[in-house]
Amino acid sequence: MPAPHACYIHFMMQRLLFCAAALLALPVHALDGEITVHDPSTVTLHAGRYYTYGTGNGLPILTSDDGWTWQRRGSLMALGAGFRIHVRNSR
Repeated sequence: MPAPHACYIHFMMQRLLFCAAALLALPVHALDGEITVHDPSTVTLHAGRYYTYGTGNGLPILTSDDGWTWQRRGSLMALGAGFRIHVRNSR
């Protein structure tokens, strides 16, 4: 088996170093704030604020201004029987 060509070795080293540098340079994104909510299936955006709702413990409401940092803002059950959520068809 012939020895690898020096240009090929140089090329592969450059690729390896590029990949390692890219992995180290990429920022790590993680959610912040009060993110413990069961079964959040949908995140909606309304008037510049993100909303999600969960199951359990009174159906919690979580909001975020940036989509990453979440705060619990109460629960749907605490709003009472007269509260209505307007659902609009996006079509």
